[in-house]
Amino acid sequence: RAAVDVAPKDGLASLHLGLAALQACRYEVATPALDRACELLPKRPFPRCMLGLAHYDKRDFAAAGAALKKATKLDQCRKVSVSSY
Repeated sequence: RAAVDVAPKDGLASLHLGLAALQACRYEVATPALDRACELLPKRPFPRCMLGLAHYDKRDFAAAGAALKKATKLDQCRKVSVSSY
């Protein structure tokens, strides 16, 4: 959290805070941190994947699906259809 306080516009700091909070099941911290990472790293699919996972773990399946769908659109390396899940 200190890194985010020092550098609030650092997307990687927000991402790492979100990942640490997600691992600790602290969704009230993870979700906003990962959402902020998505804002600061808009072309990267990984923060959206992790945001989707955080929403899924909270049982917010609509938000999880939306985040994961956005992540698959951003991922230019793989041609995976969301409907194939």
